[in-house]
Amino acid sequence: MSRPLVPAAVAFGFALLYFGLLHAADPRLADYDGYFHIRFASMGPAAWTSRDFPWMPLGIFAGGRWVDHQLLFHAAQWPFTWGLPLLTAAHVSAAVFAALAIGAWTLALGRAGVPEPAAWAVVLLASSRFFIDRLVMPRTQSLSIALLFLGIALAAPAASERGRLRVSWAHAALGFAFAWTYHLAVVLVPVLLVLGLATRNLRPAAGAALGVAAGFVIHPQSPGTLVFLYEHAFKKVVNASGQAVGAEWMPVDAVTWTVHTAPILLLAAVAVVRGPRRAAPDTLAMAVLALGWAAASFSAVKWLEYEVPFSVFAVALSFRDRGWSVRPVLLLAPLLAFNAVQVLAHIAGTVPPVDRLKGIAEHLPPSDCHVFQADWTDFSELFFYAPQCTLTVGLDPHFLSEAEPKRAELVEAALAGRVNKLGDMADHAFGAGWVVVTNQAMLERAAADPRLGKVYEDAGGSLWKVLPAAPPPAPPAVP
Repeated sequence: MSRPLVPAAVAFGFALLYFGLLHAADPRLADYDGYFHIRFASMGPAAWTSRDFPWMPLGIFAGGRWVDHQLLFHAAQWPFTWGLPLLTAAHVSAAVFAALAIGAWTLALGRAGVPEPAAWAVVLLASSRFFIDRLVMPRTQSLSIALLFLGIALAAPAASERGRLRVSWAHAALGFAFAWTYHLAVVLVPVLLVLGLATRNLRPAAGAALGVAAGFVIHPQSPGTLVFLYEHAFKKVVNASGQAVGAEWMPVDAVTWTVHTAPILLLAAVAVVRGPRRAAPDTLAMAVLALGWAAASFSAVKWLEYEVPFSVFAVALSFRDRGWSVRPVLLLAPLLAFNAVQVLAHIAGTVPPVDRLKGIAEHLPPSDCHVFQADWTDFSELFFYAPQCTLTVGLDPHFLSEAEPKRAELVEAALAGRVNKLGDMADHAFGAGWVVVTNQAMLERAAADPRLGKVYEDAGGSLWKVLPAAPPPAPPAVP
């Protein structure tokens, strides 16, 4: 493995510089959930492995049912929080994890015998703004991609092995770690299965299946891990209830899909049309996987983050099969700067200032603080700035609606401005003494509610205290 490690290290260093500059260019985190992850990571192993999650007393995690399905991700973030301010730690860790993803992808190319794999890393980053945008987020997708392509890299030298089915213990260990890092670790198994069927070696897939299963079962919060896998990975994707979800789970339109994959489509067309040489089994397998991710991305834009690296990987393998050089393709390199500008513009246009809810949090009491907030996207920032408080809904609206459908309906009604007596609802239905308002419809109701007193307001939103209910009128005096 020593020879492929050199270009992988080069790609890692280049990606670290690239993503480091992106993070240095804007103090905002590229995604709301990043605030939660870095604060939770800083709390240490006792918080990650506990079954209690007091910050959301309602929903599927109530009553000691918390599952940290990203436990090793938080463990990987933790060292960055030891000597850095938390927001800086989020940026630095995200840059490092993104570079690990690019390094693992390059390692897999090198192990597959692709010439100049580090140059292909440049092609990958030039291929899609969306891919860079996803990797710049301080979330688990970078480590997910890193572990996925590490599994492919470990499978490559065993591609010529034949014989009876055995287990690859390296892939079992990888699958176990993956299951503790991200609940979508299950994707490792079909990916290695498709490659294994093409190369007639199922050992990596068998090892990964064993490791992933063991990782979900042998977990500090098992069997909650299995319940969560169903609740989040299955029910979230199907979304039969029509619950509002994050933008990443929305279908992608054909124009957006084409824009973010145009360079890949062009290269793939060239590889298919030119050259008579037959594709190798791993090339065909990777093309099938790329098509599968592409089809999945039409149902949820999130899957583009897998479709892009798999597609470029398939193109690189086809160039290897035909003996073509990657150097003419490096004409795409100027797209690195273009994509960086587009990513920064996307962050500036979709992500609020880093201190949006900081002022509100500073006016909350230091303890015994129960807050009603109707917008689930506000949870992470409030958790970051006011970890002493309990909150209503967050991380995913399904987490409340699956366990508390009636309360979830009240939350949606409040957010839409359809609840006249916000103070009564916050008090009686949620046991909250404080209300955070970040949208106009809810603000109008709060301003007209005699049970709410405004404590603080700025451009990010407003904080209201739930006032005691007026005593009932005294009965008329008896003459």
